[in-house]
Amino acid sequence: MNFQGIIVSIVCNTYNHERYIGSALEGFVRQKTTFDFEILVMDDASTDQTASIIRTYEKKYPNLIKAVYNKENQYSKGNSPGAQNRQRAIGKYIAICEGDDYWVDDYKLQKQVDYMEQHKGCTFCFTNADCEEGGVITRRVVPWVKSSILTSDNVYDVEQIEKIGYIPTASFLFKREDCNKLPKLRQGAFNGDGYLKVGFTSLGYGYFLDEATCVYRYGVEGSATTLWKVDKQKRIASAEKFIKMYEDFDALFEGKYDIFKQRITEWEISKLVAQDNFKFLRQKKYFDYYKKGGFISVIKFVFMVYFPRIYKILRK
Repeated sequence: MNFQGIIVSIVCNTYNHERYIGSALEGFVRQKTTFDFEILVMDDASTDQTASIIRTYEKKYPNLIKAVYNKENQYSKGNSPGAQNRQRAIGKYIAICEGDDYWVDDYKLQKQVDYMEQHKGCTFCFTNADCEEGGVITRRVVPWVKSSILTSDNVYDVEQIEKIGYIPTASFLFKREDCNKLPKLRQGAFNGDGYLKVGFTSLGYGYFLDEATCVYRYGVEGSATTLWKVDKQKRIASAEKFIKMYEDFDALFEGKYDIFKQRITEWEISKLVAQDNFKFLRQKKYFDYYKKGGFISVIKFVFMVYFPRIYKILRK
């Protein structure tokens, strides 16, 4: 293939990742490709040594790394640093990797670009990843849960991509021109990785390269999943954002996919549990949801709704 100019823009957003950002940057600069790429790093006003580490790499690789150092934290203001950073991209494709994850396959970009160049209908390409917890690789990311449903040909439409569940953000690759074609959501709806995977897939189809090209660090301090465990208000706020997103998707696709209704129910349950509003969970739709999970799931529901104190003790 004959490539000209920047073909891939690697977009990396980071905040207080001094323990991890070096691994992320190393994974970027080691990429072996037949095309040119750029590395766009945005530090969202870190209070540790993250910015200093980025500057060291920026000096070493001035033709590759283009960094922005926010003076004020944009995320806390309700802005999206990820979207802001993507606007700087000039490549045909955009690859994403947050500062606390990292790539381990030196040919990751080449493999994904090759596939998308050969299959013009593909608008979203992602790979598998290893999950790292406490510095130890514990499992593969896909499938993340038992309910994850994979296709036999690794090709996914909107419904199928959502049925996989979580997929590694550090593996995302999509066309830059498609950023302006993404479905519009209401203000306050979640617009992160879950939005991007469905949004880009809706423009064509998604393709899954079942190779662990990257590593997802789970349980990193300051990450959303970690904060949810210790801060109920953040969990509630996030649940409300996800509910809005899935309601918007359900409306956008005119109720065609039941999976979005299921996700709405799941996040409503998450919100109610975080609020300790167990009595409100006695609605039939929530019981029907747990009933689908079988006997053990029903027992969990009964304890959660009718014996919340015992349920909390058992969870701990």
